[in-house]
Amino acid sequence: MKGLVSSIVSILAAVLFSVCCTGSDARRTPFPTDAAVGDRPAERAMKGKPEMPRLAKERHWQTVGGVGLVRVPVDGFEKLSLPEKTLLYHDSLAVRAGDAVFASETTDGALEISRLLTAVLGAAPSELADIRARLGDYAARFRLSRGLRDPWSGARFVPQVIPGELAALAEAASRQGADLGVHGLDELEALLLRLKPLMFGRSPASSGAAAGDAGQVRRAGRKDVPAGLYARELMEVVTHLRDGLPFTADEARASTGILVDLLETGEPRLSEAYARAWVRTVPRVDLAAGFIGGSADPRGSFAAIAGFRDEARSSRLARLAGQALYFEQRMPFEIALRRLPREVRPPVTGALVAVAAAGAYGAVPLTGLTLPFEQRLRQSAGTKSLLFPNVEAALLAAIGPEVARAFAPDPDALAREERCKGAPIEALSALREVIGRGAGKASATLKETPDSMLTDLAAPLEELRVDLIALYMMFDPKILELGLVPDGECAKAAYDIYVRGALTQLSAVGDAATLTLPGMRAVQVVARVGLERKAVEVAAGEDGGLRARVKDHAAMRAVVADLLARVQRIKSGGDREAAARLFETYGTAVPDDWRRDVQRRWRALGLPRAFSCRFPVLEARRDESGRILDVEIAYPESLVFPLLQFQGVDGVAFHE
Repeated sequence: MKGLVSSIVSILAAVLFSVCCTGSDARRTPFPTDAAVGDRPAERAMKGKPEMPRLAKERHWQTVGGVGLVRVPVDGFEKLSLPEKTLLYHDSLAVRAGDAVFASETTDGALEISRLLTAVLGAAPSELADIRARLGDYAARFRLSRGLRDPWSGARFVPQVIPGELAALAEAASRQGADLGVHGLDELEALLLRLKPLMFGRSPASSGAAAGDAGQVRRAGRKDVPAGLYARELMEVVTHLRDGLPFTADEARASTGILVDLLETGEPRLSEAYARAWVRTVPRVDLAAGFIGGSADPRGSFAAIAGFRDEARSSRLARLAGQALYFEQRMPFEIALRRLPREVRPPVTGALVAVAAAGAYGAVPLTGLTLPFEQRLRQSAGTKSLLFPNVEAALLAAIGPEVARAFAPDPDALAREERCKGAPIEALSALREVIGRGAGKASATLKETPDSMLTDLAAPLEELRVDLIALYMMFDPKILELGLVPDGECAKAAYDIYVRGALTQLSAVGDAATLTLPGMRAVQVVARVGLERKAVEVAAGEDGGLRARVKDHAAMRAVVADLLARVQRIKSGGDREAAARLFETYGTAVPDDWRRDVQRRWRALGLPRAFSCRFPVLEARRDESGRILDVEIAYPESLVFPLLQFQGVDGVAFHE
């Protein structure tokens, strides 16, 4: 599961810091979702409650569990037509309704834990306010992570209360009539006993699907199909998708209809049919949703994201996609592993202003996405690559220039980066998704797909491969011709930023001895191979802090070319043994001296260990008949980031 989700990690997250995108909505599921804004019931309920952490105004983010929460702007939303706004309103609700499914796939007892937290935090008496506040922090982390494991370090986290304190809160909530999903104190005691090892134990929590749901189909059901696993939650997704269908563009209506059928029936063939229909569409308002996994069977993990097209950026991406054959013919790997001209199909592309993200797309960094994941489908149906520039811009703005100034190896590198601004990162992201994902092909002698042979190493190897393709092509003159960067020096800046990421990404891993996120592992492989080949050096600067420096950019590009040729051979041949050697040597262990140095300096900068993003609430203004008159973007003023809706009571509130 972790490998699958993390295979969509962005280049920005891998080289600068780890980020996790989540959002705000008004849902009614057992899984704690984000508070509605309408009449602010949570504000009233919070009166008399202990004050929670405040917004760092100068930074425009606030912190939960060491993670900085960043507001993601959606510039241009006001220019959309009413039907487009209305569709986004319904899509945003559909997108996040599947978070309950995702949490259950990754954590045993997720829905029961959610119901318990909802009831307990919503009905806690004032005399237990201190316990409630400590449990509220745990609930916020649970919601942010969609489970009980930190997405960045991979470590389990436990409540800062003891089981007896949780029991006291639960009993108080039960006496006040809160819905705990049980009847009487005996059933409550049995529930707490069952959840105790899940919430307070530090051993790994297996996924709900693996533990007890094997063989069951995830489906909402309908008249001719019985309900399946997560039927209630999936029915909410389906309901909102159906509500949006009248406002859906003609070209996207067929794919959305197939998606509805897939979620209702769980038919594996519909997963492929949806992918084939979706990759051909370029609507103004777009939605990617469903179960993602290593095959067309809908046994993967729920993921969804919705947004609207940034036409100017989409045009630039389309021009890049049109050069797919040009780049394929210049790949520095064996000709036999390149696609033939007749096999090169330029991907459908788009830059989306992301408005909502959830499930696997909300629990990990996501500034770019290419679907479908399956190699067989990519070769037969083509691909669709989406970038989310508003997410990328928000994260870059949040981290500010301090990291570059603190970790840049020399004044020349810093000057290049400041002059190029965000162009190197944006260009790397575009090259990864638009050019890298579809490049190359499997060996003609294989009887299985490469990913099925690579198993758990398929995701990190793919991230490494597309990173290398992006890095190699940064120096190609076509990049300047297409206007992806303002001048050739920005290619050097891209290498500087990427190699520096081998250090700065360690801010997020805590005490972990090994790296688990595929994107992070990829960066380490590139930097450490460069270090071994003496194209990179890691040394202390004048202030004593470590710096990662590209000594010779031409030499480093040669390293990238050689490594890419090696990685493509491994990928095309499905050589898991070679992949394991590569990652065990260069991309698994966390160097203690690097980690200690980075985390010390990161704290000195006043930055959270990682960043996360929050999307806005979409509020529908209706007439007396319920017809939507307008849809507006809202960022709650006093509930800056309503992480959890506990029966109308917000579990973690921030006050500006």
